[in-house]
Formats: sequence, structure tokens, C-alpha cells
Amino acid sequence: MDTTKLYTFPDDDKDYCKGFTVPTTWLIKALKEMDLFENGGNVSLERFLDNYLWDETWFIYCLAEQSGNILSEEEIK
Repeated sequence: MDTTKLYTFPDDDKDYCKGFTVPTTWLIKALKEMDLFENGGNVSLERFLDNYLWDETWFIYCLAEQSGNILSEEEIK
């Protein structure tokens, strides 16, 4: 399974951030549904990974958590 690791806000301010891993195919589908790029048309995973903000990945984290698509996660100090 191809996976992608993303980073977002930590659960606690004592940590720097939270890293989490999701299936890449699920992430691409989520990006299309979120309509972040060109009305869901030509979603570029590479462009997203190069330019995302933690606000966006926090939303993705919540979606992944609700749908059971978080494969692993860790708080980074």
C-alpha cells in the first residue's frame, strides 16, 4: 500500500506538531472531494505536498480519523 505522511497541529502545545500517515489513494480522493485544486479536476499530490498549510491537514486529519484511514500517528517534540 502506498502511503503519505502529513503534518498538522499537535494535540498539546508542548509538542511541535503531529505527523500522521494515510493511504495515498484515499488522500487523493479526499483532496478531490475537498475541491482544493481546480474544482477537483487535476489534483496534483506533489503540488499539495509542497504547499499545504496545517489548517488544511488538520481538516484532512479529522476526515481520516472519522473514516478510519489513519495508519499511524505521532506527536513530534
